[in-house]
Amino acid sequence: MAEMTVGSGLFAADTICTDLRATTKDEAIREMIDLMYDAGVVTDKAEFTKVIYAREALSSTGMGMGFAIPHGRSEVVTGPRVAVGVSKNGLDFAAPDGTLANLVFMIAISPAENNLHLKILAALSRKLMHKDFRDSLLASATREELLEKLSVIQA
Repeated sequence: MAEMTVGSGLFAADTICTDLRATTKDEAIREMIDLMYDAGVVTDKAEFTKVIYAREALSSTGMGMGFAIPHGRSEVVTGPRVAVGVSKNGLDFAAPDGTLANLVFMIAISPAENNLHLKILAALSRKLMHKDFRDSLLASATREELLEKLSVIQA
């Protein structure tokens, strides 16, 4: 199994926001797509936005326990990346348990990466099931600190 580490490119400081300004799910999605666009991960914001919302229309990506994992596959993605956003007030991603998302992980992959998004989803979900891990992510004061904590995730 490949390890997702700090150097792997799946997590990077330029696509981490420790204090999302968003007050709604839609604002959070736009803010995180902006991060990916500014980092060169996504070449067309409008197209990737359509992909994310097409996935959201199938079923909510609010996973419960305070996190959400919106994701999409598109030709406008230059390489696999997981953007991370921390919301101090929580965002309504329509989680099955009714909790607001304080941690948002947006997965972007190209169609060439086949089922990589499923492996990433599984790896993230396994770690995020642990309250101590979620709490440690929320307590991270800097991008670098958050990035270091995410380096333990393996897919």
